[in-house]
Amino acid sequence: MRNAAPGQGDTETPPPGRGSPNVQGVDQALKKRSGLSLKGRALRLLTRRDHSRVELRSKLLAHTEDEVALDLLLDDLEDTRLLSDRRFAEVVTRSKGERFGYALVARTLSRKGVSSDLAAEALAPLRVTERERALDICRRRFGQPPADLKERARQHRFLLGRGFDPGTVSWVLKQCDKEFRAAAAVPVPDPDC
Repeated sequence: MRNAAPGQGDTETPPPGRGSPNVQGVDQALKKRSGLSLKGRALRLLTRRDHSRVELRSKLLAHTEDEVALDLLLDDLEDTRLLSDRRFAEVVTRSKGERFGYALVARTLSRKGVSSDLAAEALAPLRVTERERALDICRRRFGQPPADLKERARQHRFLLGRGFDPGTVSWVLKQCDKEFRAAAAVPVPDPDC
């Protein structure tokens, strides 16, 4: 320790908790957080949102080398119903189904590793309501008929990008066009009459 006036080049660090950041405490907190067990990590991920088995496995695989233990943990989570591909498929279908078409939701489920049987079961209601959902999106998004072919092509691409099939998109654009033209043709009552 040097002899210097207080506050002028003092090199001694004050003890933790007395004006300086507690570096040891931060290190311990980081170790504690990163030192979670595999089950703790899995539960933390599952409390945030549902995951498919494949998705959860890929996230946890980065934290372990023992794939057998990981598979046993996933089996245990499925047995206790904390992990369910069926529930995951239903949640994804319900949350994305209002804004997106059948094809996009099906791709999402496939990418997340949901089996084709479970995906087909969860997607069945979307297939039935495909046209109504696309028509609703068209009404909300555009609100008026396309001014020219360029605008119509933009609307067509938008709906295709949302995962609706080309047949549905063509039908929806024709229906929207009819509705917009019918609404424009309705005469507004004159208040002087």
